[in-house]
Amino acid sequence: AKHGNRKTYLYFRRSNEQKPITAITLISPDNGEEPPLGFEMVLKTPSSKDADLTYRGRHSLFLCVHRGDGPPITRLGVVHIKKEKVPVGWHHIQRTPNGKTPELD
Repeated sequence: AKHGNRKTYLYFRRSNEQKPITAITLISPDNGEEPPLGFEMVLKTPSSKDADLTYRGRHSLFLCVHRGDGPPITRLGVVHIKKEKVPVGWHHIQRTPNGKTPELD
């Protein structure tokens, strides 16, 4: 996502050191949300900067992941919802755990 001079990218790493990611969600701590049971919040970037996915003046939004047994998440994507449709067979995060719409821009 590009926000003014800031560019935000989603990245990944493969490893056999941890169990696979089997679920993801987005939460807004500003709205009193906490990671659901069994999820871990991605708080920092690799250089220890804040990993908030939103930009200026919006409620913070953080990615949370769940690791465990079950079908792993094998692909991630980005859709500009006003311009594109979510492809068949894909899922998008429609609500945070408290029912808020998780808008990234």
